[in-house]
Amino acid sequence: MTKVETEIVLAGDPGPADNKIETYVAVGDSLVYRALVWVTRIGILAAFLGGWQRLGTSSPYWELVVSSPSKIASEFWTWLGEADFWSDLRITLTEAGVGYFIGVISAIVVVGIIVPIPLLDRFVRPFIAVANGLPKVVLAPLFLVWFGIGLRSKVYFVATFIFFIVFYGVYTAVKSINRDFLDNTRALGANKAQMIRHVYMPAMITWVISSLRIGIPFSILAAVFSEFLGGSEGIGVRIAHGQQLLRNAEVMAGVLVLAAVALSLDQLLIRLESHLSRWRGR
Repeated sequence: MTKVETEIVLAGDPGPADNKIETYVAVGDSLVYRALVWVTRIGILAAFLGGWQRLGTSSPYWELVVSSPSKIASEFWTWLGEADFWSDLRITLTEAGVGYFIGVISAIVVVGIIVPIPLLDRFVRPFIAVANGLPKVVLAPLFLVWFGIGLRSKVYFVATFIFFIVFYGVYTAVKSINRDFLDNTRALGANKAQMIRHVYMPAMITWVISSLRIGIPFSILAAVFSEFLGGSEGIGVRIAHGQQLLRNAEVMAGVLVLAAVALSLDQLLIRLESHLSRWRGR
């Protein structure tokens, strides 16, 4: 290999592997490929629902055990016309949303307090680890005893779930920042606001959004579970009622409503992450 050829290779002359990668990326972004993906998804979903419908209507036993998509859709359609359904959905989302907000803010505040003080960090960390290891589901009845069966006990129970998820995500993000990079940034005269804006926030975005996405289904799960234990309103109460009366269509309708809510919120966070990632690259 001549000297000129060596310089071209070292400069990053695209080889066959690079061309293949570019081809795969181009194919993955093409309209035809995306249409094919959606057609495949819809086909799989249609086959699944068709098999489920056939199984659920094949005998009274299977109708009792797994219900059927048509009965679930009928149940859901009936709910849409009921004012109580919208009230139950609002209550469950309020419990999950307020608890989610409190858990996220509390986790960020605790990280912001203990990380800048190494001695406090080393002192508090074992206690947080022990608290995280406690079986929260088993402790749920205590929340009802301490705070009653109203909204407050459910909100605090949700916040307890979310706190540890977000805490460890944010804590890991902050700890992963290179210490030398922080020292050099301070040496260049960056103040605290500039450090947060240009160092901490870009480094934390991916970790925080991932923690928030993980927390969404857990917040809904915690709210529904607390309604199971003690509540007179909410989607969890509807699911429990259907379970007690062996109405699996009612149970599945409630589960699918919550799944649709969780999926919608997750998609919003994905869009937010995409937007913030573009901001981080500037």
